[in-house]
Amino acid sequence: MRIAVFSLDIVSYACAQVRLIRPFSYLYPELKYKWCVQSDGNNYAISYDALDWADLIIVQRYFPIQETWPCIEKILDSGKPVVYEIDDLLWQVPASNPLAFNMEKTRPYILKLLPLVQAVTVSTSELAEKIKPFNANVFVFPNLLDPRLWDMPLPDRTGSLIKIGFAGSQTHQSDLEMIEGAMVNIIDRFKERLEVLLFGCATKRLLRCPSVRVVPFEQGYVRFVKRLFSLNLDIGLAPLEDNEFNRCKSNIKWLEYSACAVPGIYSDLSPYAKDIQSGKDGLLVGSSEKEWIEALEFLICNEKERIKMGYMARKRIMHDFILGGQRDVYLSSYRRFVCDSFELNNKNDRRCQ
Repeated sequence: MRIAVFSLDIVSYACAQVRLIRPFSYLYPELKYKWCVQSDGNNYAISYDALDWADLIIVQRYFPIQETWPCIEKILDSGKPVVYEIDDLLWQVPASNPLAFNMEKTRPYILKLLPLVQAVTVSTSELAEKIKPFNANVFVFPNLLDPRLWDMPLPDRTGSLIKIGFAGSQTHQSDLEMIEGAMVNIIDRFKERLEVLLFGCATKRLLRCPSVRVVPFEQGYVRFVKRLFSLNLDIGLAPLEDNEFNRCKSNIKWLEYSACAVPGIYSDLSPYAKDIQSGKDGLLVGSSEKEWIEALEFLICNEKERIKMGYMARKRIMHDFILGGQRDVYLSSYRRFVCDSFELNNKNDRRCQ
């Protein structure tokens, strides 16, 4: 099977890597693909050379915009089955998100495209439910980690300072602000024992705390993984504001912290609540400052429990949430997309064999 991918995501970035490129690498040689957009982050060059070559076309995330709509019309007119891959509720981005303004420009084109494609692939069942009013043919491909990337030697956890980390881009500013009161409380009380690392996102209030250090975000996913490992965190934080956009997100932060054997504290919302065994491989907490303070206190003051929770989380992730085991599911789904489309014209085409 041959797939042509049209995406404005740079191939080294997380969404391209996690959602398509790394899963595809486990499907070779049965599945081959061509990335049809070249970009340096500012300029984009779209190639149509793979349209005739491909059995299936994937359009990803932000690609539906005013400037690319003529390209999408050409893709739809190709006669090939088209799948839209999306891993966020991009047409309901909250106003607090720095990308909200840009997403308003993308929104009408996403909604225009959804009913026109053969199928839609998403990362969570919650997002699937939001898609179904526009297109009933939705498939959930959960985010999974590539063990070749994450199977690194674990760092020594016996340092003199307890390192608390938050990893996330600037789009998580409001999520971090939700817990900054609890963070300031903990920093004031345990300041001689703590170092707080803000990897990619910070708030003005937290930056005033002497034990806080900012770590520049790594856009390239391979560099991000290496950097996250190198931080040698003792505790990871993953707060989420309670809104429709966040409820459709995936558990990727739990996967990433856990792969580093870092015990985390997570908002008790659907992205995390359905997978985390609270108290064993992470802590689920509500939105109140009191709950976040208590969870932080527990992990700070219970070193053995903290280390055990981190290792239990890593063991579970590396057993149940890695690429490879879902190979047949991916292949059968992509073949189904092609065959369901082609059977409208010819049930005996070679691509359905």
